[in-house]
Amino acid sequence: MTKDKKNSFEIAYEEALNLACNELIRKDVHSCCINAGAEVLSSSEKSFNIKITFLNKDVYVDIPEFVFSAGSSDPLHVWEKILILHYLSNARTIRMTNSLINYRQVRDGANYFPAFEKRSTKPFLNTFGTHPESMIRASQALGGEEVRQGDAGVKVTALPFVPVYFVIWKGDAEFPPSGNILFDSSIEKFLSAEDIAVLCQQIVFKMIKARGQ
Repeated sequence: MTKDKKNSFEIAYEEALNLACNELIRKDVHSCCINAGAEVLSSSEKSFNIKITFLNKDVYVDIPEFVFSAGSSDPLHVWEKILILHYLSNARTIRMTNSLINYRQVRDGANYFPAFEKRSTKPFLNTFGTHPESMIRASQALGGEEVRQGDAGVKVTALPFVPVYFVIWKGDAEFPPSGNILFDSSIEKFLSAEDIAVLCQQIVFKMIKARGQ
C-alpha cells in the first residue's frame, strides 16, 4: 500500500515537472531568465545553459533538455525543479515593492492557509519561538541574514527576487511567543499560493535540520 502511494506521488510530480518544462519552452526563455535574475551562460538558437541561485546554491539548467545540476550540492528534488521552472516562466519586468504581506494576503492564500499554518508556521514557531537566536544561526545555512523585524527576524532569499522573512515576537509570563512568515508583495507575480506553501515548508524543514547539526 505504501509503495502504491509513493508511486502515485512520483507520477504526480513527474507530470507537474513535464508541464512546467513545456510551459517555459513555449515562452521567450532568454527574456524569462534575464527578468528572473538568472544568468545565461551560453545560448544558441533555442538551447540555453543558465545559472540561478536557489536557497543559497547555484543551480545550472540545460534547456531544452532540462537537465539540472547543483555542483557539489545534493541532487535537486523534483519539487525544487518545479519551483525554479515556475519562477522562470512567470518572470517579467517585475521588481520588488519592499512592502511586506503575510500568506493570507497572497492571491488565493486564504484557501491554502490552514495547510500553510500547519506545515510551515507552526513547526517554525514550535522550533524557534523560545530560542530565536537559533533561528538566526540556522538560517545562515540557506544564506539567511538578520533583519529588523519583530524581536528577531531573518531574510532568506529563496530565488533572486523572492525574499522570505521569518519573524518572531518573544512571549512573556502571560503570552507565548508568536511568529509570522512574510513576503514582498511582488511574490504572487512569480509564484502561486501553492508554490509559496511548498517553498516555505521546505525552508522551515531545512532550517530545523540545520538547527540540529
